[in-house]
Amino acid sequence: MRVIIERFAAQTSLPTVARVAAALLAHAVPNLGLQPVLAPLANLTQAELAASAGTVKEVVSRALAELESGGAIERSGGHIVKTDREKLVAYAKRL
Repeated sequence: MRVIIERFAAQTSLPTVARVAAALLAHAVPNLGLQPVLAPLANLTQAELAASAGTVKEVVSRALAELESGGAIERSGGHIVKTDREKLVAYAKRL
C-alpha cells in the first residue's frame, strides 16, 4: 500500500508536461534527434495518453503543444510522428 501511495505522490507532484514526456518515453526510440515513433504511439489517443500521465486530455493537448514547441515531438495530422528521446528525458526530469 505504501508503494502505491508513494507512486501517486510522485506522479501528482511532477508538472503535467513532465508526466506526459515520461509517458511518451516508452514509445521513443533511443537514437539521437527527432526519430519516427514506434507503431503503438502513432495510434495512441490523447485520452489514453492522459490516463497514463494521470491527467485529462485537454491538459495533455497543452503539454503536447509545449513539447512540440520545444522540439521534443513532431506532430502531423493530429498524430505524433517523431520524438526526440533526449529532449523528452529533459522534460521528464523537470521538477
